Amino acid sequence: QLEDILTEARLCSSKGAGITGGDPLVTLDKTINAIRMLKKEFGEKFHIHLYTSLDLVTEDVLRKLEDAGLDEIRFHPDLENDKLWHKIGFKTKMDKGVEIPAIPGKEKEILKLVDFIKDKVKFLNLNELEMSDTEANKLADMGFETKEYISYAIKGSEEMAKEILRYCEKNTKLNVHYCPVHLKDAVQMAKRLKLRAQNVARPYDKLTKDGTLMRGAIYLAELKPSFGYMRIVSELKNKDEYVAKLKKLREEIVGTYDVKEDMI
Repeated sequence: QLEDILTEARLCSSKGAGITGGDPLVTLDKTINAIRMLKKEFGEKFHIHLYTSLDLVTEDVLRKLEDAGLDEIRFHPDLENDKLWHKIGFKTKMDKGVEIPAIPGKEKEILKLVDFIKDKVKFLNLNELEMSDTEANKLADMGFETKEYISYAIKGSEEMAKEILRYCEKNTKLNVHYCPVHLKDAVQMAKRLKLRAQNVARPYDKLTKDGTLMRGAIYLAELKPSFGYMRIVSELKNKDEYVAKLKKLREEIVGTYDVKEDMI
């Protein structure tokens, strides 16, 4: 639901949002409604960017996104086929950029794309190629391997990205960014998790450096967690009896150890 987006943005103290998919242009009306909702709720300074392939991009679609309040659009062009690349040149007041993975062995294709976009977009984002659990076998069959045993980053991707950065520095005026896998994991995602944890933490929660929450739990002796615990609880016939026991235990703890009510 669209309202869930607002809830998540508030919980994360978000100053902006990225819309991705799939391709958000497949459900254009829903995407536009989400953009308008976010702008209305958080104001014009709430920055929204959108990721899309070129398949569904038209000048009319760009105008509708622009009118809805989208600030930035990031294109994912097909490196193997340039037939849709001309769409990158469509005019819009939104910031335009291209975002692609740095794929080892695709230097020729990427440089061709760089030369094509260098006077058509504001920026180029290069992402270190990473292996997902669902695509691991497929990428392995293609000859890719991770650079470290505990990493999802593909071997050779960072070196490729640095080559493209050097080329762009010498041959273009593009604003080029390189995003390694560890930056996404250790900074981008970590900061979001920490902000969210701070906002949802209860008085009895302890926030860890990793952005997770720890709390203690007290159980009745006859209802200690074990295998099938949730099933056992759901099938209890005398739940009120156990709730009454828990309330009594709570009162004893508060009275005996001078614990504040909101700490339990």
